[in-house]
Amino acid sequence: MRGHLPNAISAIRGLLVVPVVLYIVAAGDERSVAASALVALAWMSDGLDGWLARRWSAESELGRVLDPVADKLVVLGTAAALWATGRMPGWLLVAIAARDVATLALAVPMWRRRGRVPQSNVVGKVTLGVLMVTLGACLLDLGPLVGPLGWISLAAVALSTVSYGRRFLSQMRVRNRSPAPIAQSG
Repeated sequence: MRGHLPNAISAIRGLLVVPVVLYIVAAGDERSVAASALVALAWMSDGLDGWLARRWSAESELGRVLDPVADKLVVLGTAAALWATGRMPGWLLVAIAARDVATLALAVPMWRRRGRVPQSNVVGKVTLGVLMVTLGACLLDLGPLVGPLGWISLAAVALSTVSYGRRFLSQMRVRNRSPAPIAQSG
């Protein structure tokens, strides 16, 4: 049971998007606070599942897939609901979605060739944190903070996209190189 807990945490985090979106669409201050609390819970669980998996030597390919999928579901679902209710700019939603599509487009071929799911890096984790803070500010209607946080999020998303892209392409090139033939003396 203990070995399955990290994956269960990731799966539950992904499912949290449903009540978050429902609370956002239903509007109302108390529902925004509830949605913010669920987003905060999702963010905290992101660190917990990985920590438990490493601590209990329960890392798995399923966990390496569930974790980023859950993150993307929570971020994209929350961002889409905020945009649909006029509480987040559309350009930020487009940037987040474009990053996730680009990352996925690079990760799938790498996964196929290497047989392992690419892991996140520090830039990706920081970007997730910045996005969660920005989404929280939008949820709580913290008007003066939303604009600057949106631009910081855009910069983080761009940096993360470039970072993952460079890493994936570099690893793909290394994998495609064949060793140079050994010269024979005659």
